[in-house]
Amino acid sequence: MSALPVIEETPVLVSVPKPKTKAALAPFVIVLAILLGAGMIGQVALATALQSQGSVADDLRRQSQGLANRLSDLQAEVAQTSSMTSLAAKASALGMRPNTYPVQIELPSGRIVGKPTAVTGGEVPGDRYRTPEQLAEQRAAADEAARKAEEAKKAEEEAKKAAEEAKKAAAKNPTPTPKPAVQPGGAAQ
Repeated sequence: MSALPVIEETPVLVSVPKPKTKAALAPFVIVLAILLGAGMIGQVALATALQSQGSVADDLRRQSQGLANRLSDLQAEVAQTSSMTSLAAKASALGMRPNTYPVQIELPSGRIVGKPTAVTGGEVPGDRYRTPEQLAEQRAAADEAARKAEEAKKAEEEAKKAAEEAKKAAAKNPTPTPKPAVQPGGAAQ
């Protein structure tokens, strides 16, 4: 075996490039300050916008609640107005009376089932509906009667009291009964 000579390669020396100069610190700080300032201004603007939208949302929520309450009141009023008692009172105010002799009409044929009878209003004596005005008049009349009864009772009590006081006064001061005058001749007048 023959030995081949090993050639060692010598490294080639290359010059190292000059290091770049450092960037100036002042422009970096200025850019960073501008970014932070813009972020803070943006955050304040966002918070203000959200707060104003929140107050608008609260106003709308209150308005919605008020409208829901109004709707509930109107529904209750419609239910009360369309009740049987209310409808009967309104019909009575218009001069209508309940019919105790109902008549039905068969819609497909148009045939009348039952005997049509005129209503006079006295068929059911206890079946009377009063309008609010009639009820108010009735209450006013009852209140007036109660007031008059109270006044009469007070007057009666005062009369009794006066009579008792007169009796007591008479018992304390008895008045002598006058004696009959005697005329000459012995006859009383």
